[in-house]
Amino acid sequence: RDLLARPLVTCTVGTPIQAAARTMAEQDTNAIVVVRATGEALGIVTDSDLRRRVVAAGLPGTTPVERVMSTPLVTIDASALFFEAVHTMLRHRLHHLVVLADGRPLGVLADSDLLAARAQGPLLLARQIEQARSLDQLVELQPRREQAMRVLVRAGVSAYDLARITAETNDYLVRRILALVEAALGPPPLPYCWLGLGSEGRREQALKTDQDNALVYQD
Repeated sequence: RDLLARPLVTCTVGTPIQAAARTMAEQDTNAIVVVRATGEALGIVTDSDLRRRVVAAGLPGTTPVERVMSTPLVTIDASALFFEAVHTMLRHRLHHLVVLADGRPLGVLADSDLLAARAQGPLLLARQIEQARSLDQLVELQPRREQAMRVLVRAGVSAYDLARITAETNDYLVRRILALVEAALGPPPLPYCWLGLGSEGRREQALKTDQDNALVYQD
């Protein structure tokens, strides 16, 4: 609740996307929550959605918002703690999180709000991992991974939650490594899925640990 930086901006189901975008511009916000007539939050439309799902797709401005909104919503209660919001964003790979109070939308928490609150925390690290352009750059991020965990330790995060967040940031790292390797070697010859086992699979990850991995691939 204390990290919400701007008032909630909403529109109702059936609102044309152009009208929703105009409201976002007038309110100087990068996200608008789509609600039912009863006030229940149904979905969210962000600047990214407007670029990818409306402009790039060539949809007319009369398209109703529910056709391009992200749903189902990932939400968090207004009484939740900072690190819980961080973990939820990392787990679902989100940049916006709808905050609820008594089941109704109270506001939208952006990852930039959390970055401002903890400038060297795990969300900034996740961004840096996603933006890395080489394996060498990922190696150089190792000290920052340790620093991000120190930030959480100093904030009093429990070992249980610290291990969960460490596992999520490690997932970001693995995904980026796989993407860089595929870019270098070309597309894989068969569809595959990377499995994180052991402590990472149980979300009990430590920074310095062994690796328990497996591959599932199409025969």
